[in-house]
Amino acid sequence: MQTQTGPVRPRGYWWVAILALVWNLIGLVFFAAQATLDEAGMAALSEADRQVHLATPGWVYVAFGFAVVGGVLGALCLLLRRRWAVLMFGVSLLALLLQITGIYLVTPAWEAYAFAGLKMPVLLVAIAAALLTYAKHCESLGWLRSTWGVKINCQKCNAQILDSSKFCAACGNQVDRAGNLNVSTSVQRPAAVRVGGWLTLFCILLTVIFPLSSCSGMAEYSDLATKHGVSADSPLYAAIGQNAFGGAIAGIYAFIVGLRIWTGSPNGRRIAITFLVIYPLITFLFNVIALSMLGDAQGSGEIRVALISSILGSFLFSAIWLPYFKWSKRVKATYASGDNVKPDNTLGVSRDG
Repeated sequence: MQTQTGPVRPRGYWWVAILALVWNLIGLVFFAAQATLDEAGMAALSEADRQVHLATPGWVYVAFGFAVVGGVLGALCLLLRRRWAVLMFGVSLLALLLQITGIYLVTPAWEAYAFAGLKMPVLLVAIAAALLTYAKHCESLGWLRSTWGVKINCQKCNAQILDSSKFCAACGNQVDRAGNLNVSTSVQRPAAVRVGGWLTLFCILLTVIFPLSSCSGMAEYSDLATKHGVSADSPLYAAIGQNAFGGAIAGIYAFIVGLRIWTGSPNGRRIAITFLVIYPLITFLFNVIALSMLGDAQGSGEIRVALISSILGSFLFSAIWLPYFKWSKRVKATYASGDNVKPDNTLGVSRDG
């Protein structure tokens, strides 16, 4: 008898797909705003932004369009559980790299922004690469299916064909729906963890709040010269840039960890504990370097307090969550199977479809 047991996707899979769609739709809005920028919009730009915009060739905007549209289509394919998500996210990543390369090669972006301007592009590339990696991982687990059907094995020659085929392409055997074929997609995989309760809150903090905070820090840094009159040669500018860069690294790391836990990784407890140890160390390292850059510059007192508060906040965050992951009976019971196996790149399946 022909059996067809499809893969079961954890609830976190759908949350990741929805967040990916929202993120790329925001990018699509930014693309539309730049593509339709009028004279009034140009007048609102800073002099550096205006020069870069006027020097940007059309093919860079085409690459920008491919990047955001590819990202939107990739997210939609994730929601529709289609393997095209891998291709679409791949196109999005390549187009994004082409866009960034073009901006820094053919426009005065380097003279206008220097290394400070690379922080947001690096974050965008990291997120695009993370989405592509996640889509490929979902494909390897069988969570994404072909547009035309699932693959099955011919019972006569064991060749793989689509379940929509009427004949085997290898031996010509007619597909017998009464039981002449065996579906090859029924694979036993480690069970995924059902994430709920405080674990859901932890994942929301890592995948939403941390990246938004990083983007906010980089946006504030990019506006220092134009909106607050801070010179690019000022120690304040360098210190805040160092803090924003460290925040971007922490935000990317938190986003990746949150995805792994939210999508039901059986090693989620180990991954979370590692993050809670490394995260305050990253914050401490970058902020101590930023503090050393401040010196006795005018206005450094407020920045110094903010940097020290950021360090204390990161250690407080870990101090709150580490005991939960370390000693909570519920967490130990949830990850009982994952703690007894070596870490791998398999997320498994759960009861949620």
